[in-house]
Amino acid sequence: MRCVAVKRSSHLVVTPADDAEEWSKDHLVRWLRLPCVTPRNGQRTTPVLKSPRMFRDAEEWSEDHSGARSNFASKRAWRTGSLRGDEWSGVAEANIQSACLAVLNRCRWFRGALLACACGCASTPSSKFPNAAAAVARMRVSMACDRAIQVEGKVDYFEGNRRVRGTVDVLAALPEQVRIDAISPFGINLSTLTSDGKSFSLYDLQSKTYSWGPAKACNLARFTKVALPPFVLVQLLRGEPPVLVHRPEDAYLRWQSNWFGGGHYVLEIHGNHEAIETVTLQVPERDWTLPWQAQHLRMTDITVVQAGRTLYEVMISGYASASTAPPREDPDGLEPTLMPSGPQCSAELPRRLRFVSRDGDTDFVLEYKTAVHNPPLLPSAFQQPIPGGVRTLHAECLD
Repeated sequence: MRCVAVKRSSHLVVTPADDAEEWSKDHLVRWLRLPCVTPRNGQRTTPVLKSPRMFRDAEEWSEDHSGARSNFASKRAWRTGSLRGDEWSGVAEANIQSACLAVLNRCRWFRGALLACACGCASTPSSKFPNAAAAVARMRVSMACDRAIQVEGKVDYFEGNRRVRGTVDVLAALPEQVRIDAISPFGINLSTLTSDGKSFSLYDLQSKTYSWGPAKACNLARFTKVALPPFVLVQLLRGEPPVLVHRPEDAYLRWQSNWFGGGHYVLEIHGNHEAIETVTLQVPERDWTLPWQAQHLRMTDITVVQAGRTLYEVMISGYASASTAPPREDPDGLEPTLMPSGPQCSAELPRRLRFVSRDGDTDFVLEYKTAVHNPPLLPSAFQQPIPGGVRTLHAECLD
């Protein structure tokens, strides 16, 4: 294809031409400084040329630089008005010839990339889960070895215009036992929340208060900033969705494809009291060739709405395998060794959870630094005595 340049206003238009001589790469890069557009006459032309760097990979460039000075002088003469547009076309067509070749080469590469993406990027798991019950059961099997988790992490949350950061130790055990200790940079215990599923207690060093009451979502929100029942919090910390009570026919599972390949499952459960739970489930790419009975599912988002009002939303990410905690030994040998609270387990655990409150005013992020399965548990791990010198408050609230 041969091209010629025609000067129109401040743009350089690329059109076909009959003859052109080759120019050097260096001269073209220095010469082509103006933006290029495609004429609007409906004729077939080369693509829009925008940057000299596009042409640095042209295949054929002349090593004969003779005549370069005269041609650049002609370019300057045209800009000053002493050279007509048709004369400038003849001067510039050799430069655009090489530009056309380079753009065509780029276009071939781009078409190849699109074709490769259309063939390979659109891959999906070869075996799909047949229904919602099968997906939920598979997640339960994947986490069957886990009884409890122990996490050392960091919290970062916004409450109105106030931002709070800190270090926490989290202990969570099935079905609804939780302990969260907030630690200062100097290793001082600033606050402790405990819940055994029935009773709740919260110690705050700064206010020197000890609050106690029933283990309700509103009480846990005094620490977590998001109202979650204890069993829901334990399940989410493990990366497993707390499933609403529902009839089998009220659970739906569908595969939703992405624009450029891949996709995810959407699990929707309609429970009692106008509650709807929507869960996004990802299949790791390494499992795409396995039958669905052997695939792993990762919960990446969960939203629970009741009567049109969002109760909570949690975004989960960073899944990675975790090991089983070692036995707990007394360095002085006075206490018996505590063994792990469950079997050996290497199931995946999330590494980042973002909780959003029902009013959207609180954004609570928990990031795991370390996480282990089935840590040794003391009998009093989820209860705490009343410290001396504190005010005792009865924490009563309505969910």
